[in-house]
Amino acid sequence: MALLAVPASAAAQNHRFRIGWLVFGDATLEEIDRSLKDALVQHALVDGGNIEISYRYANGAPSRLAELASELVAQKPDMLLAVFLSPRVLRVMWERFSRETDQVIE
Repeated sequence: MALLAVPASAAAQNHRFRIGWLVFGDATLEEIDRSLKDALVQHALVDGGNIEISYRYANGAPSRLAELASELVAQKPDMLLAVFLSPRVLRVMWERFSRETDQVIE
């Protein structure tokens, strides 16, 4: 199951909305990836069209999560999504993302 909240304005603008997608598992988690894409399409957001998704997979290695999260944050996405993360890694992602953006939501 996936939950996606996208600003309505993202679909209406010419802005190419960028999403960072971090998964603890591996790239064979097609169902999770498909649920993301399906949710986006319901809002007229198409990967490779009006949005861009950067995927990172930790392949079950917790030691890789912080590095992969940093890679995604460095790309300055509009949104970061993570699946199956520990609270520590989620906190690291949040801290790095909030330093890089002026739109912090608490």
